[in-house]
Amino acid sequence: MPWETVVYRRKELYEQVWSAPTQQVAKKYGISDVALAKICRRLEIPKPGRGYWAKKAAGIAVKMRPLLPSSPGQVTEHRVSRWREPDGDVIRERREKRPREAPIPVDLDLTNPHPLIKKALRHLRKSEDRWDQLFQREACLDLRATGEALDRGLRVMDALLKALSARGYAVEVTEPTRESVRDSHRYGTPTERIVPSKTGVHIGAFFVEFGIEELVDIVKLPPPRPKPGQWVSNKPEYERIPNGKLALKIRSGFNARSTFADGKKQRVELLLSKFVEALLDAAEAMRLNKERREREHQEWLEASRRREEEARRRELEQKRRGDLQVRLAQWTEARDIRAFIAFARSHASSEASSSLPDSDFGTWSGWAEQLADRLEAEAISGLGSHQKTLQQQPSLARPWGQASG
Repeated sequence: MPWETVVYRRKELYEQVWSAPTQQVAKKYGISDVALAKICRRLEIPKPGRGYWAKKAAGIAVKMRPLLPSSPGQVTEHRVSRWREPDGDVIRERREKRPREAPIPVDLDLTNPHPLIKKALRHLRKSEDRWDQLFQREACLDLRATGEALDRGLRVMDALLKALSARGYAVEVTEPTRESVRDSHRYGTPTERIVPSKTGVHIGAFFVEFGIEELVDIVKLPPPRPKPGQWVSNKPEYERIPNGKLALKIRSGFNARSTFADGKKQRVELLLSKFVEALLDAAEAMRLNKERREREHQEWLEASRRREEEARRRELEQKRRGDLQVRLAQWTEARDIRAFIAFARSHASSEASSSLPDSDFGTWSGWAEQLADRLEAEAISGLGSHQKTLQQQPSLARPWGQASG
């Protein structure tokens, strides 16, 4: 999920907001029209007034407000760094091609509940707000609410589970498990931790976790009255008070929207179909992320293979050059010996006794010629073993004497 930087340039943005309505321009940038209006004010860009586009569509002559020169010290561009969801365009395209989810009704009473609801009832009624302890101890639906919100959450969860089952998706509540982890701060000593129970739905090959939570209001507590001689911290303390509102949560995946909560007018009972679509989007995002990770892993393996091959190629080239230098030295020495023998013979030809085989010069020249023969033989010896080595590594070198293609 990469970061991206969006640059709003003053002149370009001026031309855009006067060529199309603000909502259309904002949609291209992936922001709201309110955010775009703030950027225009920051860059001192005039915008069309109310009724401008209606008059233009009706054929009424309208005038553009000119872009005045920027004031001293005024910035001419605005940069925004934002987190871009991976493969967001692909997910939106697939969502548009899917048939729309039908509305999912929620019963007013919990009649004939889903088997997972029946199993979780006795745990949820007794747990109060100790959810972490419950999920670490029991396999239980991820429903965190109390009082009337719990009764309502059970009915919403029951409708959601039945809707997912009717669509052919298997819902599962996992058992809490223990796993061994290695803590680097303890010199690699493995420790054991509990993986709590999770609620999720199997969509394709992926397990998408979800749950329902009761929202809370964070209330600042009044500072305690200190006793005589007692020191009291000035740090404020807060309390989390459940407010009865519910929120549907997607706890895995990479979809842009993962929370569907009660608002001033809407209720989660009316958002179940959208929540099911978001679960499908989350599974699609998980699939795309897996494919991207596998692709990146293959690219890494290919790059590693190329680096290793290049290292072997350089090593072989270095060995070849070293071997060639030794052979050239031997061949050069043999050539110099023969040239020196010929030179010495030309100077010794005046002395008849020196040209005799059993003379000192004849003995020396014979030994020198034998040495030159040995050096030449060593210079060309072992070429067959080089040919064998090259045949064992055909990707790194070509046989001797073969031209490059």
